[in-house]
Amino acid sequence: MKHDHLEVEPTGQSGGHCDCCGHESRTVWGNISVTGSMIACYFVHWTRKQPEHYPNLDFLIGNWGDDTKNDRVLVSWVYSASHNQFMIVDATARPAAKSDLCFASVDEGSGAPRHAVGSSCEGGVGRRLDEGKTHRGS
Repeated sequence: MKHDHLEVEPTGQSGGHCDCCGHESRTVWGNISVTGSMIACYFVHWTRKQPEHYPNLDFLIGNWGDDTKNDRVLVSWVYSASHNQFMIVDATARPAAKSDLCFASVDEGSGAPRHAVGSSCEGGVGRRLDEGKTHRGS
């Protein structure tokens, strides 16, 4: 059985301050590829020294290249260190949902078709993604 390896390429970072508490915040982003073909881009945002501010993980997943915007969906999670779990959140409220790179986004109580998000999702996240609908952009 052949296994393709994910390649993660960081492409940028920025810093600022949280609007609600003033602590330092950071964002990193980049691309994810399999055997040289891009399959997603990611944005990770967190506030330093504020464990109650869950880190946000946004993934634009799908086909990349000319005229492929309609083939991509935004999926967003937060990570709770105290519970050691990822939770799907309303991607329509995330800044990446307004990106020209994004066609559809997944809201908190719903999900995209499993094949669009990843067929290897297991447990609660996989079930949650199968239960709902996808919001399509214009």
